[in-house]
Amino acid sequence: DWERANNMISVPTPKPDTGKKVAVVGGGPCGLTAAYYLRKLGHDVTVYEKDPIAGGHMSKGMPEFRIPFADVNKEVNAIAETGVKILTNTPVENVAELKKDYDAVLVTVGTSVGKKLSYLPGSDFRNVYTAVQLLKFNRIKLVDPSYEMDLDLGKTVSIIGGGNVSIDVARTLRRMGCEVNIVCLEKGEKMLADKQEIKEAREEGAPVGARSWSSSRNLERPTRESQLVEDYVTLAPPPGASVLGRDSKVNEWGSFEYLSCLLPAEPVKTRRVRPPRRR
Repeated sequence: DWERANNMISVPTPKPDTGKKVAVVGGGPCGLTAAYYLRKLGHDVTVYEKDPIAGGHMSKGMPEFRIPFADVNKEVNAIAETGVKILTNTPVENVAELKKDYDAVLVTVGTSVGKKLSYLPGSDFRNVYTAVQLLKFNRIKLVDPSYEMDLDLGKTVSIIGGGNVSIDVARTLRRMGCEVNIVCLEKGEKMLADKQEIKEAREEGAPVGARSWSSSRNLERPTRESQLVEDYVTLAPPPGASVLGRDSKVNEWGSFEYLSCLLPAEPVKTRRVRPPRRR
């Protein structure tokens, strides 16, 4: 920000054209950074982004109050000014087909699919969403009011999870006019979210740390006595049970890569790389 305010950021001049064409699948931080440096080397680079805006989780995951879209968009525009072509609303269905028009294809799809508590009955019920879905809808809707996603939140939303993402979801929902309940294994100050995040969420009307479900056994094996879990997951609590009000649920359990563009034509090989130990 300081560099921009003082006009200290300049668009570099790429090296002479190499005649090589590179496609980058995914317009998040990784794909855009790669595209920037490939363009600096003189290659003809095109970024394919399936959503209406580029930027990955910086523009479609982190809430607006944490990182404004205008700031992210300045960085995206600076990359485009080097000559990188960024095609939004352009999903790639098959990388093998894309290879026919390019000398190289770089796949940087990121973690665009949220996780659910799939081992619990009811996780696939209607009105059960992931944090990725909710945050993405809110961010894109602020930029493009015409954007639509199948989300029916109602007036009260229950959030499963006690980390920083659940706090982001709670604060976002409060800005959308919803009441929220947060349910997690940890109670009060033992929640995994940062203390400052919890403080700010409470100031905005989110009852953080007010309720918890401390039995991991019941979360793993829900029973008719697990009224809290029954209410949040199967939506069918036992008669007379004391439960939290809710119209929809949001799961805050991470995200993963979506590699359908590589299948079935391209086998996917993955390996886990551990960082070197500090000596």
